[in-house]
Amino acid sequence: MMDTKNIPKEVIEVCSCLKDLGHEVYVVGGAVRDYYMGRIPKDWDISTSATPDQVIQAFNKVIPTGLKFGTVTVHLNDMEIEVTTYRSDGKYSDGRRPDEVAFSDSIDEDLSRRDFRMNAMALDPTTGRILDPFHGKLDISNKNINTVNNPQDRFNEDGLRIMRAVRFASQLGFTITRDVSRAITRNRRKLEQVSMERVRDELFKILSSENSRYGITFLCDAGLMDFIIPQFIRTKGCLQNKWHAFDVYGHSINVMEVLPPDPILRLAGLLHDIGKPDTQTPHLHHKGEFRFLEHGKVGGLYVEGIAKRLKLSNEDVGRIVHLVKHHMRLMEVPQSDSGIRRLIKDLGPDNIEEFITFRSADMVDSPQKQVMINEFDKECNRIRKIVDDNPVLNSKGLAINGHDIMDHLGMKSGPDIGKMVRFLTKKVIENPELNTREQLFSLLESQ
Repeated sequence: MMDTKNIPKEVIEVCSCLKDLGHEVYVVGGAVRDYYMGRIPKDWDISTSATPDQVIQAFNKVIPTGLKFGTVTVHLNDMEIEVTTYRSDGKYSDGRRPDEVAFSDSIDEDLSRRDFRMNAMALDPTTGRILDPFHGKLDISNKNINTVNNPQDRFNEDGLRIMRAVRFASQLGFTITRDVSRAITRNRRKLEQVSMERVRDELFKILSSENSRYGITFLCDAGLMDFIIPQFIRTKGCLQNKWHAFDVYGHSINVMEVLPPDPILRLAGLLHDIGKPDTQTPHLHHKGEFRFLEHGKVGGLYVEGIAKRLKLSNEDVGRIVHLVKHHMRLMEVPQSDSGIRRLIKDLGPDNIEEFITFRSADMVDSPQKQVMINEFDKECNRIRKIVDDNPVLNSKGLAINGHDIMDHLGMKSGPDIGKMVRFLTKKVIENPELNTREQLFSLLESQ
């Protein structure tokens, strides 16, 4: 029996109410798995022998969120709880959802249609009793990912389960068993039937997990990355130079892994050198080594297409392209303060810390790592000091704006005003002391 003291009182109340009306009722799915593992469940899903109509009649506020699949949402206090009638699924013609469902009166039949054994347990929160017909507790104990019944059937039914298997393994620190792994590889083309938004969401959860290396490596080894980011596979075997201990593929995964668990930042880390296979040329002066001129620029073009294909927001597209395109800018920090100010302007003052984090991660597997880090720390202190001193780093900090220029010179709005603003910004970045109204107008008049 499980201790039920930490189960929300609303969940117990819904289950108790349905039991009092003569129905079977259990908490099911990921909530049982997480609760058994000592984790805090995010959602509490309930499965019952009661029909949707019977559930609706039992509570004051119920929303029919998925009547076709036997699901309603009970609102109790400030909590939303999904309640679904026991069911069995029909055929999955589209490789994603069952064509039809049939209500059932058996909890075992309901659990048999679920994806993984660890997710096919049921908990009676009023007693603490757990039903485990498919040995989910054993899988949790052994840290294994196994499907309920035949893995070939499970993945053939729903292609998203392929990504879910990798995601669960990455999040929980589990291992996908050999039979399941083989079935994933055989059914990898099922991903083509899953919307890119759903694939992206699972990919982001993998990237954000503590075991992101396992997940990304599995996606590549199982041939799944061919349907997600096929360009990344080209980095395998792309040799580098003395500054790197790994090929581009290995280095990219290393960088991704040490970055903070922000999916956009880690995706940028994974793809930051994706332009290298196209820009690799033999080094003229060092036999056996290579150069990768403009690989950041080329990578930025690749990443823009990848980000749009993954259906990222415009803001996230801009962020990841900016990181990849300019990730080499902190490789050689300018010696002069004015040069650093120009660098900060180009990267964006608000982006400096993210670029510093990114550059630090990029050194993770270099044979010269410690020497590079010591030097980079000194350069970062200079950069941060200039940011903190708050000189004009973009046009917003100028003592005058476009309207001031038009009023002073008696001009109308047009492209010439923008050119003047950019001219003044450049001058002030070179010499912050020029940033007064009088000196800026004087600069314009002298042109």
